[in-house]
Amino acid sequence: MNTRFLYWVGSKKRLVKRVRELLPPQWYPDVHTYHEPFLGSGALLLALEPARAHVGDMNRELVNTWRRVQEDPEYVADAVALLLANHSKEYYYEQRARFNTMAVYGFKALDPTMIWWTQAARFLYLNAKCFNGLWRVNKKGEMNSPIHMDHEKRAPKREVIMAVGEYLRTNDVNVHHQDFRDATARIRAGDLLVADPPYVPASVTGDFTMYTVAGFDGARDQIAVATMCRIASGRGARCIAFNTDCPFIRGLYSGFRFVPVELANVVSAKTTKRGKRKELIILNYDEQGDILEGAK
Repeated sequence: MNTRFLYWVGSKKRLVKRVRELLPPQWYPDVHTYHEPFLGSGALLLALEPARAHVGDMNRELVNTWRRVQEDPEYVADAVALLLANHSKEYYYEQRARFNTMAVYGFKALDPTMIWWTQAARFLYLNAKCFNGLWRVNKKGEMNSPIHMDHEKRAPKREVIMAVGEYLRTNDVNVHHQDFRDATARIRAGDLLVADPPYVPASVTGDFTMYTVAGFDGARDQIAVATMCRIASGRGARCIAFNTDCPFIRGLYSGFRFVPVELANVVSAKTTKRGKRKELIILNYDEQGDILEGAK
């Protein structure tokens, strides 16, 4: 499924073709389990369409959106269409305020069913209309990304929501609200682990790790992700990880295989200042798909 469901900083949509080329021949999407503990926009999940998957994220509202689309994509698509029909600058900020009220207080309700559905639709609407898909929250758990007026034509299409829901419903896809460490226990021999954590920032001011309330604890959590990949290697699972191309990451994944890539930076407010950033696709297997001893 080569489509865009969510707009998300760090989305791997631009790397789908390269990842396909690097997939281990021993992994079959209709046989082996796929794991992705930093789900985000799910670009690789939707591109590879594994029959069995465990995916998750710490962003509760993001996970809720995936689950609601899985359960009833038609309901979500109708609700999103209604929001889009009323779109304006004032309406965006009104819906953002309502979303935040529910995000902070609504999920504590005794019967939050309707809140979940409403939040999912608002999440897709706000995600499409906020600045560059930069879903940013403050310490209170409130989404505070501003509107991006240049995105007037950007909107989640009904057919895309329906197609994503069809895939999620007709396959064994489990969407977890979890800490990434919780994924480790499910990984088995033959599985594929995709680890796409918040990157090591290329600059001190370029740190966008607060996309969940809990955030991402810098070096400590980067080490934990690398450790998870090494544990998976020891169990006979293949791993594909992503991060900034820098000495810290290369040292952390010593013994792994590095595939450098260069991508345009789409986060900066001014297009003239975006430039390109150097990234790494990090693999625990060689060109034949055999797990590297140094990755264990």
